[in-house]
Amino acid sequence: MYEFQRRISVHEEVQRTRVSPHTMLGGAGRKALTVIQRAVPPGSVVFDIGCSVGYFLDAADKLGYKAVGLDVAKPAVELVRAKGYPVWHGTIDTVPQGWVEPQVCTCFFALHHMTDPIGFLTAVRGKFPRAMFIVSEYRQDRLIRHKPNFDPLMGRNLPPRSYSWWNQQTLQTAMERAGYEAKVTSIAAQPREIGVPGAPSVYEGLHRYFRFALPWLVAIYYNSLPFVGWPWALYNRVRSGPAFIMAVGKPR
Repeated sequence: MYEFQRRISVHEEVQRTRVSPHTMLGGAGRKALTVIQRAVPPGSVVFDIGCSVGYFLDAADKLGYKAVGLDVAKPAVELVRAKGYPVWHGTIDTVPQGWVEPQVCTCFFALHHMTDPIGFLTAVRGKFPRAMFIVSEYRQDRLIRHKPNFDPLMGRNLPPRSYSWWNQQTLQTAMERAGYEAKVTSIAAQPREIGVPGAPSVYEGLHRYFRFALPWLVAIYYNSLPFVGWPWALYNRVRSGPAFIMAVGKPR
């Protein structure tokens, strides 16, 4: 809940200072947009399942796609609806037939929250039988490296927040069982996802004591990350390899 609240708080500052949607996208979101641009023309419906605060919807909309979202968190749904996007509040099985007819469905880093991930993938395949489905997840081998060192972040990767870990083969198998012909690739993390050391602690201090200056400082931070964040992102990539995996599934 703490992490979720901070995500919404950062989004408020990003919106106020109009940081580019593309700047706020991570590696998986950027790769997905590249795939979408090659597969379907502008004007097609892109349905982001687990849209959170809507950065991907913003980026897709800016490229001319009809962006539609879904999330189980009411604060996120209200926030994204306020931007003008159609957003369904609930799980995929509660979406009425005909409410959205997407050419592409996306789901970024949500499978690990689900107790029945293959059931979820199958439900998407059943509701939208002609839609391409792009799914991303964290790489299992990256998560395992935290365990021996008792990394504080390890708690994020265990129940009840996370129920599963994924690698290329397991994601491939899950997509195939759900009825997709899938290609799974590795994705490197962007500076936006790595950040710079100490940034979260600095943000908390600014949020508490310098709120009046926070929006502009947040804007400076994210706009400068593509340049100043590359050393940390490159070090992380060399030390641990690609951070994510992505499946691009076409209905069989």
